[in-house]
Amino acid sequence: MDAMNVDAMNVDVMNVDPTVVKGGDHVIIRMPSTNAKIVCVKPDTTISLGKFGSFMANELIGQTFGHSYEIEKGGTIKPHQLSGFDDAEITEANNQKINDDPSAQKLTFEQIEELKAKGLAGDVSAQEIISSLTENNESFAKKTEFSKS
Repeated sequence: MDAMNVDAMNVDVMNVDPTVVKGGDHVIIRMPSTNAKIVCVKPDTTISLGKFGSFMANELIGQTFGHSYEIEKGGTIKPHQLSGFDDAEITEANNQKINDDPSAQKLTFEQIEELKAKGLAGDVSAQEIISSLTENNESFAKKTEFSKS
């Protein structure tokens, strides 16, 4: 599934730790479409994000504001691994000689569509789909670390 980002909307000054989501807090959820949704985190209820899926509100309680999560099958969430430039190694490599050719992808159109369908059903995570696409692409390994991120 796609990742969502949770930010604080209203932090109660009476709480011991205002950086952690509690039952009754209002949060802003930024979805992959860049749309945002304000929801009240009510214990033992389901938070629905339409086509992006739904999850139990209890999954957010105790989590820190400002992090991204991925919705898994069964209504659970897990922290979303963001790729970034922090660990990228600076090398002499460049993308100049990479030919943008569809034949570099070893997966067929049908296999890619099957992966997408499994992702929408929650059977495969977004990270697993990305890994499969990159592992089966002959030119991906030739790319710079920055373009891989």
